[in-house]
Amino acid sequence: MKKISSNKAFQYRLLSVFIFIEALFLVCMGRAFQLQILSGNLFRKMALRQHYGTIHLSPDRGTIFDRNGSRLAVSTTLLSLYAHPTKVKNRRQASKIVAKALKSRIIPYRKLLRRTFRRLKRTTSFVWIARQQNPQKVKKIAKRHLKGFGFIPEPKRFYPCLSLAAHCIGFCDVDGKGLAGIEHKFDTYLRGKPVRIIVAKDAKGSPIITKKQEAFAASATHSLFLTLDKTIQHIVEEELARAVINHRAKRGIAVVMNPLTGEILAMANYPFFNPNLRPTSVYNNRRNRAVTDAFEPGSIMKIFLMATAIESGKYHGTEKIYCENGHYLVGRHTIHDVHPHKSLSLDEVIKFSSNIGATKIGSHLGKNLLYKGLKRFGFGQRTGVGLPGESPGLMQPLKRLSPVALATISFGQGISVTAIQLVTAVSAIANGGDLMQPFIIQKIIDFKGIPVLVHRPVKIRKVLSPQTAHLITSFMTEVTSEGGTGIRAALKGFTVAGKTGTSQKPRINGKGYDPTKFIGSFIGFTPAEDPKIAVLVVIDEPKGIPYGGIVAAPAFRNIAARILQYLNISPEKPELPEMALNPNTHPDSEENKFGSPTANNAETSGKSYKNSQLAVFNLPDFSGMSLRGVIRWGEIHGINLTLNGNGQAIRQFPKPGTPVSPGGRCSIWFTFPS
Repeated sequence: MKKISSNKAFQYRLLSVFIFIEALFLVCMGRAFQLQILSGNLFRKMALRQHYGTIHLSPDRGTIFDRNGSRLAVSTTLLSLYAHPTKVKNRRQASKIVAKALKSRIIPYRKLLRRTFRRLKRTTSFVWIARQQNPQKVKKIAKRHLKGFGFIPEPKRFYPCLSLAAHCIGFCDVDGKGLAGIEHKFDTYLRGKPVRIIVAKDAKGSPIITKKQEAFAASATHSLFLTLDKTIQHIVEEELARAVINHRAKRGIAVVMNPLTGEILAMANYPFFNPNLRPTSVYNNRRNRAVTDAFEPGSIMKIFLMATAIESGKYHGTEKIYCENGHYLVGRHTIHDVHPHKSLSLDEVIKFSSNIGATKIGSHLGKNLLYKGLKRFGFGQRTGVGLPGESPGLMQPLKRLSPVALATISFGQGISVTAIQLVTAVSAIANGGDLMQPFIIQKIIDFKGIPVLVHRPVKIRKVLSPQTAHLITSFMTEVTSEGGTGIRAALKGFTVAGKTGTSQKPRINGKGYDPTKFIGSFIGFTPAEDPKIAVLVVIDEPKGIPYGGIVAAPAFRNIAARILQYLNISPEKPELPEMALNPNTHPDSEENKFGSPTANNAETSGKSYKNSQLAVFNLPDFSGMSLRGVIRWGEIHGINLTLNGNGQAIRQFPKPGTPVSPGGRCSIWFTFPS
């Protein structure tokens, strides 16, 4: 009986253990079900947060290059010092150590000491002490092992060429955001967007960033190539500064453009500023006045007046203008010339810069034609050069153009233009009549070097016929010849087409003009027959003689001469032997006058000039020659002639004596327009 009873007890205990194990198993299964099924997603996320993290990597700002690949703006990594004020024990002592390490000529010790101590007194958990500091200075602080201080690497924008092209490039703030110039205009491309990356964490929870992930972050930014040429920019800035300083002027502007494409090769403003030291620079010196400031161009406007007049068909280039001996009454106002003249031809109106001649041409042209002509050259509207803050200039509404306003606009007063508008307009004359879109961004590339945006030359519209453009060019070459107002812009070995400008500045209160303040300017292009560069120089408020031919023309000459040398452009007028007259021709014949050969002269005959040993010769003076004789001469010498009108030749371009070779070009104007 006892034996049976003990067996049952054992069975009960065994059953109890089994039930307990089963219950425990069910609990574990239930818990597992809860963890794996019901709360699986929650715990998976917790595990991922422990082993992985999401961070935002900000790519280094894209590099800005010149057209040849020279770096104009780069990003470098510096260290920024921060502090947890509540963890700093001796704030005064810490402030002294930091101020002593970070002091400089820009921020002295005492100023740093006050600023650092003031920040350490805050109750916040984080405060910046100094951003983007030289690593050598930061190491001095790190050696002291100051409790509560730390360092964070940050990218900083650096401009290796200092002030070179600073007005165009612009600058960034301490957080790497573009604030001015190209840095601002193309901030989206240069700055890129922070990239969200999932990274693994180490045992301490710090993110582990691979090189592949860094490269992925870098792909979010782009680099820019400009049309600026670093060497040409340096030449322009050096000569502009010399001109402003020599004439004790307030400021200066200079722009160089390729007239065939619209590319800006240089754009300078003086005084300069260093974008690396932007906080210490004067605000007004940081504006790119070549695009933001409009001014009255003075007599430079006469070339666009003349181009409009000839293109309209109201003038043909052979007319004479009576210039009233220097005084001409328009309404109640008297127009003056610096030097009195009686009658002037159209080229002499430009050469001697006659205000009265320009006034009469403008009056005969009428306000409708003049207004439309100037608009076609781009005045009164933005050029779209690709720089921020561009001004459209100022042209009075057509309805408000009184006879006096029409007269003053004809010689460049009462109309405001920008430097970029002027150089764009004169380039249309230089290239044969096409108004080109000016641009300063050549291309934008991604981190692999693949272009994402490429700017190519864009023709806006045709403003002049090639014949008119060629004629105006010949007028402009007279300006730099003996007796012209721009003789100081003449270059040895090159033909320069240019125009001087001198204008009074309006009073600050807007009532009339200040008799003591002037703007002297010179604009032109060279070589005149095959233009490679168009250059504008503007000198604001020069002291002494203010005329553009005195203060700006020499700067143009120096800039053009140095650029042509840099571009390896050979002089147009090498020392060449004169063509010998053919003794077999009659001394009084038209052909003998121009050194034409007979059929037996194999060296220069029409059939064999290409094989000539003396393939280059000087153009003769065609004055008085008949249309038929000129055509015959061109056929014999293989010169491409552009003939305007009929009768007797009165004008030519290029000038007599200019070296040409078979296949060259020459335009000739005759007494009677066609």
